Amino acid sequence: MYITSHNIYNFTYSCSQQLHLIELIRNGEIEEALHFAQEQLSEAGESDPTVLNELERTLALLAFEEPKKCPFRDLLHPTHRQKVSMCYLNNVRESFCKSWQLLFWEEGGKKQGNVGNRV
Repeated sequence: MYITSHNIYNFTYSCSQQLHLIELIRNGEIEEALHFAQEQLSEAGESDPTVLNELERTLALLAFEEPKKCPFRDLLHPTHRQKVSMCYLNNVRESFCKSWQLLFWEEGGKKQGNVGNRV
């Protein structure tokens, strides 16, 4: 899959929203977490199956009196934040490299007369 800045933005936005929801749950702010999920995340879950899966996993934390005993308790661990950060940084790096490659290819073609002016 070719990663565009739009894809990176969507990925970053949904991950940051998930992390915010996790923090609300971690802090015991159940009503706020439910409201946030309904208002901010429900539409994103409808349009992207990956987001929906992560939203379902996160909301499953609410089904347990002690979220740290939930099968999805890994979401509460600091390593989850690190995993999300590393994935985001890798996507940004890959997108950046592809952009530079495209730029250099176009510039090289113009110098050799192989790429005309594009309108």
